Amino acid sequence: MKTGWFIAVAGSFYLFVVALFWPVEKQMAASGRLAVDANGYGRATVVFSDASVHALVPTTTALQELGLAGRTQLTDVEGMLWIFDPPQRPSFWMKGMIIPLDFVWLNSGRIVDLTSDVSPPIDPSSTNMPIIEPIVPVDRVLEVAAGFASRHGLRVGDEARVDMTE
Repeated sequence: MKTGWFIAVAGSFYLFVVALFWPVEKQMAASGRLAVDANGYGRATVVFSDASVHALVPTTTALQELGLAGRTQLTDVEGMLWIFDPPQRPSFWMKGMIIPLDFVWLNSGRIVDLTSDVSPPIDPSSTNMPIIEPIVPVDRVLEVAAGFASRHGLRVGDEARVDMTE
């Protein structure tokens, strides 16, 4: 009787964990092999014609929910890369953000949309804030410091190579 109960609980826990993390793992697998560091982030480099960004890739639901919230600065070579398989129109918001961002929306190795100089909310704990979305489906989203797109002359149609760090 105790063994059957243990198996049922263990099986339920396993299914819960698989259901919770399967989409993230599926997205990571689809994007190529991605090594994950001790903090749960993958790493990627996004290369444009005259700039490159070393990006963290959140690989767990908790890290995806956190995003860049709480960061007090980003250098011009730092960012966060989001991976979507299949391509979609993901929604972002600036909850918990302290710094402004540019969103570089990518699909099939090209910039398909840009959202620049998105300001953080006046009250970082507020949940009443605008939703940021691309105009077309994307397979990658790069968040960088506000002004990055302008400083580097990024335009819709430009190439963007994403190199996953193994």
